[in-house]
Amino acid sequence: MALVPLVLVSMMAAAFLQLAGVMARNQNQALSLKRVFYLCEAGLHEAMSGLYQGRTGNVGTEDAPAYFGDGYFWVEARQPAPGLVQLDSFAFSNGAQAHLSWVVQKIQFNFSAFGFFSSGKLKVKKGSLIDGYDSMAGSYEAQVAAGLTELAGRLATNEGIELEGKPGLWTYVNGSAQPGLGSGVKQTSGVTLTGNTESLDERMFPPEFFVPVHPTKEHLEQKSPVPLVLSSGSRGYDSIQVRKNRELIVRGPATLLVRDLRVENGAKLTFDTREGPVKLFVLHEAKFERGSRLQTSSGTPRDSYLFVGDGLRDGKEGKVVLGEGAKVHTLVFAPQDKVEVKDGAEVFGSIIADELELGERVRLHFDQTLGLQENQYPRNVSWRIVEMGAGPIDPFASHGLDRYALRSPADAHADLWLEIKYRSSAGVAKQEYIGWWNDFDWSVVFELAPHYRAYDSPGGKELIHVHP
Repeated sequence: MALVPLVLVSMMAAAFLQLAGVMARNQNQALSLKRVFYLCEAGLHEAMSGLYQGRTGNVGTEDAPAYFGDGYFWVEARQPAPGLVQLDSFAFSNGAQAHLSWVVQKIQFNFSAFGFFSSGKLKVKKGSLIDGYDSMAGSYEAQVAAGLTELAGRLATNEGIELEGKPGLWTYVNGSAQPGLGSGVKQTSGVTLTGNTESLDERMFPPEFFVPVHPTKEHLEQKSPVPLVLSSGSRGYDSIQVRKNRELIVRGPATLLVRDLRVENGAKLTFDTREGPVKLFVLHEAKFERGSRLQTSSGTPRDSYLFVGDGLRDGKEGKVVLGEGAKVHTLVFAPQDKVEVKDGAEVFGSIIADELELGERVRLHFDQTLGLQENQYPRNVSWRIVEMGAGPIDPFASHGLDRYALRSPADAHADLWLEIKYRSSAGVAKQEYIGWWNDFDWSVVFELAPHYRAYDSPGGKELIHVHP
C-alpha cells in the first residue's frame, strides 16, 4: 500500500521535472531571441548614426562583423529607390539569429542654407536691404535693435552678383554674397557689404521635390468679409483666389495643391502652424498682388512652405510674383522657375529659384532656422522583422571568428574616400582634404563647404546618398 503512492508521487515528480525542463528551455530560447533582437536593432541604430555623420550605413561585413555584448552583427546598406537607403542588420547571439530591415529617407544638403539663391545672375537694385535673423531667438525687430542681423544675410547664385545703390538710396547687404564658380561680385557706389564674397566651389543644383496630392477641378474663391478657414488635411484645387482685403486661413498640418494661386490687393493668406506645418504646392503661378500678405500664426516663416512647379505642369512654366509692398513669411522653393520680387516687397524666410528677379527697395530677411542642417537628418520610412529564429549555440566557433579580434561597432563602419573643403574657424580661407575618412580629424572643422564628395575607394564609385 505504501509503494503505490510512492510510485505515483515519483511519476508526478518526473512529469513536473520534464515540464520544468521544457519551460526552462522555452524561457532560455525566448531570452536568446529577445537578446539577439536587441543586438540586431543596435546594429540598425549604429548604421543610422553613421548616416547622421555622412557615412554609407555599412557596418562590418559577414566575414568581419562588429563584436557587441555576447554576440556580433553586421549591417548592409543599399539604395532600393532614388532618395532611399535600406539598412539590413544581421545578428547572432547564444543560440539565436535575427535579420531586421529599416528603410530611411536619405540625407540631403539643406539648400535653404544659401538664403536667397538664383541659378542665374542675381541683381540687387538700389535701396534694398538683405540681412538675416533667427526666428527661434525672438522677433526680427528685437534682433535688429540688438545688432544681431548685421552678418546673417545670405545671397548666392551660380552666376555673377551685381549690387546697385546710390547716395540717398543705399543698398545694404548685411551678410555674405557668394557668386558662382569663376564669377564675382560687382557693386556700385552706395552699397554696403559686410560679409564675404567668396565664390561657390561648384555649380549647385537644387534637389527635386514631389507633390503628394493631385489637383481637382474645384475652384476656391474667398470673397466673404468673414475669414474662411480650411481645416487640416490634404486637398487639391484647380485654383484658389483670395479677393481684395479678404482673408483665407489654412490650419496645419495641411498640404494643398493648386494649379494657380491669386491673393489680391490687401488680401491675406494665413497659415495657422500651431498644430503643424502648412505646405502649399502651386503648379503654375502664385501671384501676391500689391500689399498682400502670406503670414503665419507665429509671425515667423517656420513650418511655412511654398513649392512652385513640378513635372506635372502640362508644359507651362511655373512662376511666383510678389507684388509691390507684398509681405510673406515662408520658404519659397521654385528650383526650375522664376520668382519676381517687386518694388518694396518684403520676404521673411528664404527663396530658392532658377531665376530671382528683384525690384528696388526690397527687404529680404533670411531666417537662419530654415538653413539648419539638423532638419535634414534621415527620416524613417518603414521597419520590419525579416527573420527571427534559432542559431548556433556558439556563433563565434561555428563561423570561425575570434571574438577578441573583431572590431567594436564604432570602428566597424565602412571607410570612405573623401574630397571635402572646410574652414577651421570663422573668416579663414577654406582648406581641402583628400583622403580616408578614418584618417581625418573632424574636430578641426568649423564649417563644412557644400563641396563634399565621398567614394568607396580612391577613384572609385561616388556614393551619392551621403552628405553631412
